[in-house]
Amino acid sequence: MNPQNTTASADSSTEPVILKEEKLALILLFLMVLGLGFYMIYDMMSISHTLLEEHQQRAETLAETMMVGIRTTMLSGQADHVQDLVKGVHERVTTIEKLRIYNQDGQEVYSDVVPSPSHPLNTTPAIQDSVNLLLKTGQPLRFIQKIDGINYLTQLKPLHNATPCQTCHDPAHPVIGVVEVSTSLAPASRRMAQTGVYALSVILAGLILGGIVLRLLYISKQKRTAELQEHNRIVREYATELEVQKDHLAEMVAERTAELQEKLQVIQQQQRELKEHQAQLVENERLATLGEMAGMITHEINNAISGLGAPLHLIKSIPPLDEETIWHCWESDQEGTELKAYLEQWRQQWDTIQEGLTLIELTDKRTRTIVQDVRNLIGGQSRVLRPTNICHVFRETVRLQQRRLEDIRIEENFSAESINIVATSGELGQIFTNFLINAAHALEQVEHPTITVQITQREDKSVDIRFSDNGCGMPPEVQARIFDPFYSTKGEKGTGLGLSTVRRIIEKYQGSIRVESEPGNGTTFILWLPYDYSMPHPEAA
Repeated sequence: MNPQNTTASADSSTEPVILKEEKLALILLFLMVLGLGFYMIYDMMSISHTLLEEHQQRAETLAETMMVGIRTTMLSGQADHVQDLVKGVHERVTTIEKLRIYNQDGQEVYSDVVPSPSHPLNTTPAIQDSVNLLLKTGQPLRFIQKIDGINYLTQLKPLHNATPCQTCHDPAHPVIGVVEVSTSLAPASRRMAQTGVYALSVILAGLILGGIVLRLLYISKQKRTAELQEHNRIVREYATELEVQKDHLAEMVAERTAELQEKLQVIQQQQRELKEHQAQLVENERLATLGEMAGMITHEINNAISGLGAPLHLIKSIPPLDEETIWHCWESDQEGTELKAYLEQWRQQWDTIQEGLTLIELTDKRTRTIVQDVRNLIGGQSRVLRPTNICHVFRETVRLQQRRLEDIRIEENFSAESINIVATSGELGQIFTNFLINAAHALEQVEHPTITVQITQREDKSVDIRFSDNGCGMPPEVQARIFDPFYSTKGEKGTGLGLSTVRRIIEKYQGSIRVESEPGNGTTFILWLPYDYSMPHPEAA
């Protein structure tokens, strides 16, 4: 996609949004001003109507009051007091502009501006015509007239010829007079003018506010336009730079492709060489395996026959049966006490010889088992697996290593005297032999050397073994490599195959082994062995 096209589309998509916002603001401003105008017009009309109603009500009340007062004054025979009544009312009611009384002939007889009824004033033709109309119809009239630029509300009320008045007036005339009351509308006009000023002020304020809003919108538009132009400028610069980078990247891709092709050729050559050496590597691996196996066989046989020293030493230290001593005891001791003691001593020595021979027999059996296992492994033959008592195998191994362990305390903690798993006694013996030999080396400088063995059988018949000593312990870097083949901390005394053999045997039984140790705090090997290969294997403890 072309970056310049992107910039152009951004310009065209942003401008209508700005125009829409301006149009919306103008419409809202127009509606607001129009609404204010309508409201003010309605308010002025409402105020005008209210003021007019108030003046009409006041004039109506005043006219009725005047009529009652005039009738009362006339009936009391005090006609000369009517003028005083009219003037008094005018003085008390300041909004009255004109207060006049006309007779039945339409002539003004009383007024608030004349001192006496003997000097009547002429009225305007319009008022005179209205008075004559009322005398004919008997209906009150009301109208607005303008005098000297001021509007006045004028009301003409008929003075009816009531029964008490007919003693002085002809009953044929229903109306004997007219009362004119004119009140000024100047207060109402002033209030309406004030309302108009208020309305104009509000409208002007609305226009000013609208102008401010338009100004702000214009400034915002200018700012956004400037920002958009700056953004478009940056986009164009990026587009130009992108084109340059694109060309540079194409060159780099071409160079990198050539390099990869060269490396691919090198790799293909290396693969060919690797295939050529694979046969040699397989042969080397086979020889290395045989070498490791030979070392393992030597190590295990040495471990097995290392227990022969003690019984052979005992057998060699026992003197043979001395016939001369027997004859001497026979001839000198008639009761046979010395002969009996000598024979008892020699019988004990004979038991020692038998015990040594038993150990030699066990060692021979263990050695034969190791050799047979190796032969089976090399020849692909199956081992003979049978239920084997782990506790018995451990105790036999301790007897074979009795000379090496004579100064070490052995603590047994077995959950039962007979704990069986399907295995070979030779492989289990190899495990314990390596543990005992390593523990004996670790306990050489310990004051109270102790080996603790805990064997526990679970409900599923699998077995947990904890083999612990209070020896010198191991640092973490030694623990990390302790099961590697040919790794030894004993220098020239060790082959480094003991614990690797242990791990190989345990893995063959699909078990697990781990070590816990701290320098100066001894070492513990934790093993888990299933009862049989075919059983499900839970996670080792």
